[in-house]
Amino acid sequence: MSALSSGARGSRPSAAASPATGPPGTGIGHVPSFGHDDLTGYAKSEAEIREWIRDGSPRRLRDNPVASFFLGRQAIRMPAYGERASEDEIRQVTAYIGWLRGTPLR
Repeated sequence: MSALSSGARGSRPSAAASPATGPPGTGIGHVPSFGHDDLTGYAKSEAEIREWIRDGSPRRLRDNPVASFFLGRQAIRMPAYGERASEDEIRQVTAYIGWLRGTPLR
């Protein structure tokens, strides 16, 4: 049983996951293209994209022990713009990302 499925505290991630790449399917460990489906590994909705921009990561990943393990060890981290950008500016950036992808975000 892997650390991802066991939910055991203090257990190490499986060999398939490394600090450089993160757990398979999470999208953690590289910088995604906004025009590619990689984005859905990082953000499941438009609200989560706003969280990435505002807070540097979504609560769903910060609250997950395995995901937070990898988030805390990333060499390149998403900066939090919540103190620098208004909610309207964050919505505009999110709409732009949806436009780049060619499909609106949900």
